[in-house]
Amino acid sequence: MREILINIESKEIRCAFLKNGLLNDLVIERKKDRQITGNIYKGQVKNILHNIQSAFIDIDEGDNGFIHISDILENTKKFAEQFDLDFALDYDISKMDEKKKNQNIEEVLKIDQPVLVQVVKEPIGTKGARLTSNVSIAGRYLVLLPNSSHRGVSRKIEDRQSREKLKKLIRSFEMPKDMGLI
Repeated sequence: MREILINIESKEIRCAFLKNGLLNDLVIERKKDRQITGNIYKGQVKNILHNIQSAFIDIDEGDNGFIHISDILENTKKFAEQFDLDFALDYDISKMDEKKKNQNIEEVLKIDQPVLVQVVKEPIGTKGARLTSNVSIAGRYLVLLPNSSHRGVSRKIEDRQSREKLKKLIRSFEMPKDMGLI
């Protein structure tokens, strides 16, 4: 039998993983050492800076997080570099719609609007965390992209036959149109 015991205090969280009544693993997370990169939050737009096409988002982690319009709009190139993958796309990334590239942030975000964001850079000093709306949920064998229609295979898989087999498999998945995976 497996059990999880959780103890939450003001300055630390302790998780004990028991297997047949014996301690199997113990995780202690201290607030001052806690990393938030990769965390996903439902935030709220607090301020929009139209001159630099950016916004400040309250994610309940101290200072408001910062997001730029380029991190709000679909950004395939960043995914390709971040996850070292090869997209099986039906269009050319370099010919992305000009309207999207020149869109005004105030057309996309409004004050007090709830937004789903992910932390890409830790807060430093008085600066809040750097955020993106290109959320990715990484698992052991798969990265789920809930806000992106991109489907790709990691370049780390070097065998050409395996890559083609995986691309074919990915195309066969029945998923919502605006959800992708790697």
